[in-house]
Amino acid sequence: MTSLLLAALLFWIVTAVHEAGHAVAVRLKGGAVEVFQVGRGPSFASSLPGGTRVALGVLPFGGRLNYRGIPQGTAEAVVAVAGPLANLLVAILLLPDPAAVARWLWLVPGSVVDLVTEGRAPELYQGMVAVQAAITTGTLRTLGLALGSLSAVWAALNLIPIPGLGTDGWVLLRGLGRALRARSVH
Repeated sequence: MTSLLLAALLFWIVTAVHEAGHAVAVRLKGGAVEVFQVGRGPSFASSLPGGTRVALGVLPFGGRLNYRGIPQGTAEAVVAVAGPLANLLVAILLLPDPAAVARWLWLVPGSVVDLVTEGRAPELYQGMVAVQAAITTGTLRTLGLALGSLSAVWAALNLIPIPGLGTDGWVLLRGLGRALRARSVH
């Protein structure tokens, strides 16, 4: 049971870092954050001074950030990429070397390619086993490695452009497309 709670905590942290990256970009671009939510399902919520509603969902997967005051185009793309970049920064800080960061980042696109071409994804399975072992060990060092690994995977996963799901990768492409169209009109 302790391992399950540690895993949930790590996912909440990874998501909080991700949403915080978006929130910082919104503020830097002059916008306002209306809802900062980590997790899904029934939630515990509170309002901060300034009106931002902060919520923690009981299911540790996913989050959302509602904001206003950001124009479509380049600013929208900056906000979209800021969440994955925040996760990447955590991975760089917590993993032992750049090669480890690269291996974890590649896990998502590499596994998609493996699934399509070979019908299996052994590296994804090995990665899940490694994270589980780190969580089960439960030392501060291994939890840091698990958090860094999950952060890199979360960054890569969120950059996959999936229309209709609103992934950061899709919002990034949409924002850049709008910015290019706006430039060609002028």
